Amino acid sequence: MRQNITVALLAICVTLLAVNVVQQMTRPVFPAAFGQAVGNTQGNYILATGMSTTGNSNMLYILEVPTRKLAAYSVKTRGIEYMGTREITWDLKPEELTPKSGKLSVKAVKDAIQKQAAGGRKK
Repeated sequence: MRQNITVALLAICVTLLAVNVVQQMTRPVFPAAFGQAVGNTQGNYILATGMSTTGNSNMLYILEVPTRKLAAYSVKTRGIEYMGTREITWDLKPEELTPKSGKLSVKAVKDAIQKQAAGGRKK
């Protein structure tokens, strides 16, 4: 009788272990996502970290609050690589603006907003 109970408990344990292994194998693997931001006491700068859109490198962003300039850097093993700077005031104005080529310059955003505003006044 004792052997039957022991065999039954072992069978249950093996079944639970097998179910757990199958669940682990079928679970989708998502890339690790992380990010954090910090500002100084005067509110002049905000530093933020994150991942690149391709997910293969870490990014560092610096926002200069008074001028609304955003600088982006790619963090490499031997240091950081400057990616570019952009004044984002015009980026924050449109309610909806879809780039045709995937990239928009600040001038293109500004021109599109001014064109939309001029078109709205003519009607």
